[in-house]
Amino acid sequence: MANANGLFLSLGIDKSIPASSDRGEFFSDVIRSILFVDLVKPGRIVCSLSVSPYVLNMCNTLHGGAVALVSEKMAIACAKTVVGDKELFLG
Repeated sequence: MANANGLFLSLGIDKSIPASSDRGEFFSDVIRSILFVDLVKPGRIVCSLSVSPYVLNMCNTLHGGAVALVSEKMAIACAKTVVGDKELFLG
């Protein structure tokens, strides 16, 4: 139990979340700051992703949540190149 507690404390679990990151669109803003659009065609988007320290996990690889958020944003953007500004139902 002490080892687990020490691990969580070393990760900063006892620190509060900064006010600047405690808002609904914070993670979307972070992803937009590292994702760069290279090409847009109907049904196709090509982007570059610049991996920054704030989207890394403790193993120094891209955090799974960042992967999921990029995937979701890209899928929606790609769909919108085909259907336009219509509302998309994502279930």
